[in-house]
Amino acid sequence: MEYFSGGAADVPAESDCPVCKEDLKDPTRPSSCSHVFCRYCLTQSLRARPHCPVCRAAADEHQIFPANDVLAQQTTDTQRGRRGDVRDRLRRYGTALPVVDRFDTVSSRRLSSSIQERLLRLQASQNGTPPAPPEPAAPPEPAAPLTLPTLAPGVPEPPGLAQWLQPRGSGAAFSVSPSTSFRLLLSPPPIPPPVDTTPPTPPNSVGAMAPSPQEYPSSPGSSSSSSDEESLDDILFDYEMEQSQHVSPVELLFSCPYCQEGDGRAGSAGPLQHQSQSRPQARGVPHMRVLTSRGPHLSERGLHRTHEPATPLLQPRLHGCDPKRGHQRTSRNPGLVQLAEVDVDGGRDLDIIDINEEARLDLLEGDIVFDGNRNSILGDQYRWPTTVPYYLEDSLEINAKGVILKAFEQYRLKTCIDFKPWEGEKNYISVFKGSGCYSFVGNRQVGRQGLSIGSNCDRIATVEHEFLHALGFWHEQSRADRDDYVTVVWDQITEGKEHNFNTYDDAVSSALNVPYDYGSAMHYSKTAFNKGSAPTIVTKIPEFMDVIGQRMEFSDSDVLKLNRLYNCTTSSTFLDTCSFELSNICGMVQGSSDSGDWIRVTAVPGGPPTDHTNMGQCKGTGFFMHFSTAAGRPGDRALLESRLLYPKRGSQCLQFYLHTSGGALDRLDVRVREYDQASPQGTLRHIKQIVVENHHSWELHHVTLDASKKFRVVFEGTKGEGPSSGGGLSIDDVNLSETECPHHQWRIRNFARLLATTPPGKKLYSPRFLSREGYTFQVGLYLNGTSSSPGNLGIYFYLVSGELDRTLQWPCPWKQVTMTLVDQNPDVRRQMSNQRSVTTDPDRYDTDANGNREYFWDDPRKVGSLVTDADGTQFYRGPGRGTSSFLTHGRLKSRDFIKGDDAIFLFTLEDVSRFLETQPLPQADPCSTVNCGNQEVCVRDGEVATCRCEGAGCRRIGPAQDPRPTAAAAGAAAASVCALVAMTIVSIVSVMQMRKYKRKLQEKECGMVLGNVSI
Repeated sequence: MEYFSGGAADVPAESDCPVCKEDLKDPTRPSSCSHVFCRYCLTQSLRARPHCPVCRAAADEHQIFPANDVLAQQTTDTQRGRRGDVRDRLRRYGTALPVVDRFDTVSSRRLSSSIQERLLRLQASQNGTPPAPPEPAAPPEPAAPLTLPTLAPGVPEPPGLAQWLQPRGSGAAFSVSPSTSFRLLLSPPPIPPPVDTTPPTPPNSVGAMAPSPQEYPSSPGSSSSSSDEESLDDILFDYEMEQSQHVSPVELLFSCPYCQEGDGRAGSAGPLQHQSQSRPQARGVPHMRVLTSRGPHLSERGLHRTHEPATPLLQPRLHGCDPKRGHQRTSRNPGLVQLAEVDVDGGRDLDIIDINEEARLDLLEGDIVFDGNRNSILGDQYRWPTTVPYYLEDSLEINAKGVILKAFEQYRLKTCIDFKPWEGEKNYISVFKGSGCYSFVGNRQVGRQGLSIGSNCDRIATVEHEFLHALGFWHEQSRADRDDYVTVVWDQITEGKEHNFNTYDDAVSSALNVPYDYGSAMHYSKTAFNKGSAPTIVTKIPEFMDVIGQRMEFSDSDVLKLNRLYNCTTSSTFLDTCSFELSNICGMVQGSSDSGDWIRVTAVPGGPPTDHTNMGQCKGTGFFMHFSTAAGRPGDRALLESRLLYPKRGSQCLQFYLHTSGGALDRLDVRVREYDQASPQGTLRHIKQIVVENHHSWELHHVTLDASKKFRVVFEGTKGEGPSSGGGLSIDDVNLSETECPHHQWRIRNFARLLATTPPGKKLYSPRFLSREGYTFQVGLYLNGTSSSPGNLGIYFYLVSGELDRTLQWPCPWKQVTMTLVDQNPDVRRQMSNQRSVTTDPDRYDTDANGNREYFWDDPRKVGSLVTDADGTQFYRGPGRGTSSFLTHGRLKSRDFIKGDDAIFLFTLEDVSRFLETQPLPQADPCSTVNCGNQEVCVRDGEVATCRCEGAGCRRIGPAQDPRPTAAAAGAAAASVCALVAMTIVSIVSVMQMRKYKRKLQEKECGMVLGNVSI
């Protein structure tokens, strides 16, 4: 790599300008920092805002200098050689300072010549030996993570600032990575320098600041005077001050030994408020420090060395990290405004097992809460109803709540399983934020059944995975026939974790007659519970080694098993799909009121040459529907109508691929024909008109429908004015579902070529999109990963300045962006798209050196940098948030993410502020205190209990169609019953009295006769 002559150690000639992202033109930098820009870009940025676009240091457009001149003033050839000598030593011994570039590059911290010289002097004074003379400067080496060696007894450790940094936690040999954390040792033991016999190289430039060999003390007592002596603490403090005054695009990761802040782990505690304190003057130079933390990462300016009890500069009692006082938080969710991008998962592609292991959770199979009294989930009692009640606890992160609801939509789209808010049902799933991602297996019939979606678990596949457990599924590799398909490498499993690889026989779990699925979302990864880097699971078909453990979406077998377990015959929100491979064209019909027809073909001379489903890869297949506009008159049209469809919701999403190869004014209209009693022949209603230029490729389209009654989808092609061509309109791979359409689309053409030619660390930016609420945003894509994490797709979301910014609320409150790489499978139910979601937290902020708050999601004009688009348009781009581990290249090739050499990203930006509110609790059932008689049933009418008469022998009051007795009618009925009973009693008594009277009368008459006779 070539370097500018004025600054060989600082400005690579191949560097890009941070503003325009192009090669540097007329390199220039502000006087207040070391960042180099194109002169034009820097001038325009400073005119708009008097701050460096990268580090935000105060700057003036009238105080900018050519990079060569400025660097020449600071660094001569001799100094550069001296600087390179120290850096080469550090690199040679593997002790260069590990740093994380704000722009995702890994390099070694460049020490100023004065700091290097002072370190060498101090080392010589401690050991009583002259320092090793400098060596010729070597060309820079590519930066890479370094491994500190394990030193044999008696072997001196090499010199350099890294010798005063001790890794926290493990042993002597470790690998430096962006997550490695350190603590500062203020009293390191004396370490002699390595033997170096190279003769010293004298300075060869006038005014060189590199000292001559005789300037170094030859013995511990050779220092000039006690007033000139300095300690390691002085050097390190000045080193911090030097870096805090000239903020570079790199940051060290340090850790506080008390609060453990700054270890790079996701989910670290909030920012701390540290007190400021004046440092005693050293050599007449006053210093002032304010230590601040930066959320999960701590900047180099906050080394936390003042937490050490022996620190003479500041007393521990002054700090928020004082273990006796605890933290004083300034925000629930701190941000990192000064970073260009923030990784939501620390740049690591964490699997469920990894997350739970880091949380020190000891769960069955890594993420299963096991009920020891129940080891079987066979039986209907362990199944949930097809509509599962759920409750989202307040502990959940806002982003996680949005992801959970998106996972529910996938269940509805692909199965008959639905989810509804808990309304008092006996058993329900309570989703909360625990220490990891875990669930019970099956319906445990315990009432409230917990399911945890903790930190870093807010990925749609992770949520689907845990709910599959709750619905009754074990891990795929736990099947009884597991050993026929994979080999478990028991020697590579962490001791004590072997039980996680047990299998379950048919008495515990059933495979539901579905073959073993390497691609299941329920399968372990190949390195699950490993104690090193070797795999613990080896597939017996080698091609599936990088397939197992996917966390993108349900596999086909996952969906099949779930539908079989719950006897699903249809899905909740799916309506139709058609790739036109069958001659019945999925029940579609030609319109009767048109002048042309749609024809089922495999190719068209004017285009397209193939269908979209198979892209011509399968002979004898690959059909699509085509309306030719090569002949005929302008205005000729053809209608293609779907079969009758019956909606359940009031909104649908129509997705299809369109290829245009006809005239420039040919158009496609999407309509719906709705049917009801008033219109038995159907009413045609227009939805959207599509007129696109001929890209000679299949283009994905989404159209939102709003049918609420029986309907058909109608594709109407129309020949436009103008010259004819040999093509027309073609459609393929149609899908219709009752889901929300994505808001925006980014199609990247020639994706395979870009993937092969784009270097790591290089970003591709999307067009700017305008959300429905007026926010303008952009997405950045690392095709080959960042410099620190190559081999993955990385994706980040940025707010950018727009025309409506003055009318919007800032900081941007609670908007969730979902970024989806589309699996271009023709059937939406079989797609395994990969997506990640990020939510704008308006409370996320950072504090600058002056104590001013800067909100991460504030107006990009306040917190962003001025950039220039490819068309010359300038705008402000705020800091980004996303992940550098969006998708590995291996996963990228495992599905139809790239089709026809194109990749498609879909974006949705929606408001999620409703999740700030607590989910309502169900109210008590009013019927629980009401007793209904006479074959009546208690029914809830709102919040009022009503007894309804539903029995066959129930007396109906009022109209026949209204079985509910009114209050007056009920009272009259009761009075009538009472009167009837009273009358019956009176009648019975009267009859009995009458009979008694008649009997007495008869006896009297008989006595008189006998008497007469006897006389």
